[in-house]
Amino acid sequence: MEKSLTPQTKKQGENRIAKAIADAGYASRRQAERLILEKRVFVNNECVTHPSLLVSPKDAIRIDGELLSAPNKVLVWRFYKPRSLITTHSDTHDRLTVFDFIKQHYPHMERTISVGRLDLMSEGLLLLTNSGDFAQYAQSPSTLWIREYHVRIYGELTTKMSDQMCKGIMIKNKLYRLHSLTRSPTGKDESSQNQWVKVSLLTGKNREIRELFSIFNIKISRLIRLSYGPLFSWGLSRRAFWKRFLKDPSPTSPSHFFE
Repeated sequence: MEKSLTPQTKKQGENRIAKAIADAGYASRRQAERLILEKRVFVNNECVTHPSLLVSPKDAIRIDGELLSAPNKVLVWRFYKPRSLITTHSDTHDRLTVFDFIKQHYPHMERTISVGRLDLMSEGLLLLTNSGDFAQYAQSPSTLWIREYHVRIYGELTTKMSDQMCKGIMIKNKLYRLHSLTRSPTGKDESSQNQWVKVSLLTGKNREIRELFSIFNIKISRLIRLSYGPLFSWGLSRRAFWKRFLKDPSPTSPSHFFE
């Protein structure tokens, strides 16, 4: 019978197992906790049963039999996600994922996790990283990293509607709210009755923009993420990557991620 490991008093140099997995870029902390509950994580050949278990760099961590590598220098990739790719490591409906695409086209690229998600039919900037800590930092609303989007809509958009979406609307017992909404300089396409708007968010709830516009029966035909905090999609062609080390001295970036 497998011996289960449980939490103990923290010693110098130790970290919780979920954090260690995230630091290695294998999964986010939340995903790591799910792996532990599914009994897929072993430390020194013993099954882990609690995400608070403390481990040191000397411990051998295995997930599904694969030895977890030591964390590398924090890296971030900017990826232009096209429509029809889903942002997940595995999909129950057998749809093509972002990470399937990476394996096919960049087979030697190290394992990464996404910073937030873009839904199936959304496109644009998706950040990938080898650091669970960075992913958690970038996604936190307290970091104040604004996400900007270019959205093509079909339907009447009034000032009152815009104000309501920016003030916030309760949907399915959750508060959905835009940080800002402005009409794009490209204006309205009279020939198709479509118009472009620029939208920004401070949070990343699932399908937040789509849910808000649907309340007013406004259809979204394209949704493109332009930026995520200090990182932009500028210069990225579709399905292109751009790797960078975190050297940006932006005051909103965490100093411990600097080189």
